Order: sequence, then structure tokens, then C-alpha cells
Amino acid sequence: MNDRILFIALGLFIFLTLYFFFNDWKKPAKKILMKAKEINDLSRIERSLEEKIFKTDDLNHMKYRVKMITGAKNTRAQQLKTRINEVVLNKYHTWSYLSYTFTTLICVFIGFTIGGILNNVSATVILVLVFMSFPYLFLVYRIKILDKDKDKKLLIVMGNIQATYMNRDSFVLSVKEILDTIPDPLHQHFKLFVDEMLYFGTHQMDEAAERLAYAVNNHFFYEFMQLAIQAEKGSPGLKYTMKSVPQDYQRFLDKNEKYARIVEDYNIQFLLRIILFPFGIGFVRMISEEYYLILTNHPMGKIVLTILILIYVVSSIIFMRYNKDIQFEL
Repeated sequence: MNDRILFIALGLFIFLTLYFFFNDWKKPAKKILMKAKEINDLSRIERSLEEKIFKTDDLNHMKYRVKMITGAKNTRAQQLKTRINEVVLNKYHTWSYLSYTFTTLICVFIGFTIGGILNNVSATVILVLVFMSFPYLFLVYRIKILDKDKDKKLLIVMGNIQATYMNRDSFVLSVKEILDTIPDPLHQHFKLFVDEMLYFGTHQMDEAAERLAYAVNNHFFYEFMQLAIQAEKGSPGLKYTMKSVPQDYQRFLDKNEKYARIVEDYNIQFLLRIILFPFGIGFVRMISEEYYLILTNHPMGKIVLTILILIYVVSSIIFMRYNKDIQFEL
């Protein structure tokens, strides 16, 4: 009976949280139900999720205009919603709104199942919230790894452009010559730059170069493109100065790689301590059924277990909040 009540209460909690967090509570429920009935394929489900849950563009809403005029800050819920939307839409992965939602629901079910095994209502709620965040944390980690990989590839691309530019009078033609060797995700940005310059003329160099530098989002590449702009404007000697940018970038990556390994070691040690906690509970169950029953059935044991889980969760949040990558600047 208690499990049934817990399941119903948790289901209502998840539904109300998603509804009031992602949707406008003023919209009638009947309208949402009618829209749901019209969904009969994955593409329409995807569009529905995008429009009703993750959509953050409220330009047509009066409240958005009031915010723009008054300069009011977004609430924490709105900031979190925007952050999730940016992560799901990031170009460094192939996840969609539907896959993100589906994976989140699976993680919620896993958290609920583990909480049911522990026979602890408070622990179940905490575990559901923790497991609900796993898809988001996974995508953030994946984006971070791919972004670092992109920076390493960028060094090779800048070196190839520089070597080709030494034997040519045009920066654009130099980029075009090595375009096929530029890996993803950088290729699409450079291809757009070359196409824009070839079809719209070299007088667009400043704007096209700025857009390319903004898309790549790298300080050293921005300096590289600024020198390229000046070299194309009539200072050909600057293309020899451009050699220093890849060299400085190489030293920057080498120096930061050493600190990144130190941070990674600390991250692995902390992660191992987190992983050992559930194994510890399993070990207690193996060596002593009585102690395990105290943790899962006795009120004091449930309280202690909930406090331990909460301590681990809070510690993880603090660790992630202050565990920033070390950036050594030249």
C-alpha cells in the first residue's frame, strides 16, 4: 500500500514539476490535451516538445517585452530552462529534444527503482532528482570534451593555412586549398567563409572574417583572423607575423594540458568516492542482512541513509560548482 501511494505521489510530483517549470500555467489543460491527441509520429512529438517544453523564445509574449523594458532578471527556473535548451541544441552532439526527454524519463525510472529497493521515501525523491540531471550532465561533459578536441584540431588548421598562405597572395584561396582537410566541426564554418567570399566578393572580408572568428570562438584564432584582415588590406608583411599565433597557441595548449591532467586526477578520485557509496551499501547487504534491514526498514536507519545520500549530493554539487578548468594565460 505504501509503495502504491509513493508511486502515485512521485508521478504527480514529476508531472507537476515538468508542467509548471516548462509550461505557462495559465494555458488551459484542455488545449494541451487536444494538441497531444494530434501527435501521431515522432517528428510531431519532437516539434511538440520543442514548442511546448523547451522553447525559450518568448518575443511575442507581453511578459518578455516588459522584462526587456524594465531590465528585470530571469528567475532561476527560467535561467535553468535556458541553460538546458542551449545544451540540447548544441552542435557538438546529435541528441534531439525527444531523445533527451526519453533518456531523462529512463533515468527517473532508475532512480525511483533504486529508491524503492531501499524502501525510503526521502531517498527516492533525492535519487529521482539526481538521476533526472544525468542526461544534462552527460551532454555538458560531452560538449566539453569535443570542444577541447576542436581546439586541438584548430591548431593544425591554423598551421596549414599559414603554410599555404606563405605561397599565395590571397588568404581566402589559401583556406579554400586546404578546405577538404579541415575536420568537423570546423569544416562547416570555414566552408561558409570561403563560399561567402567567393560569391559575394572580397569586400566582405571584414564581416566574413569576424563571423568565422565568432563561430570558432577561440582567442588565438581571433587574433589570427585580425592579422589576416590587415594583411589582405595591404599589409602583406603581416602574414609573416601570423606565424607567431600558432606557435603561441601551441605553447598555450601544452602548458594547460599539464594542469588539465592534474585536475582530471582529482576528478577521478572524487568520482571513485561517489561510486564507492552504493557499493558500500551492497557490501553491507552481503556481510550482514541485519544491518541492511536496519538501514532500509528501521526509521533511524532510513534517516541516516537519507542524510548520507544528501551529503554526497551536496558535496557533488559544491565540487562541480568550484571545480573549474585551470587556464594558464601566456
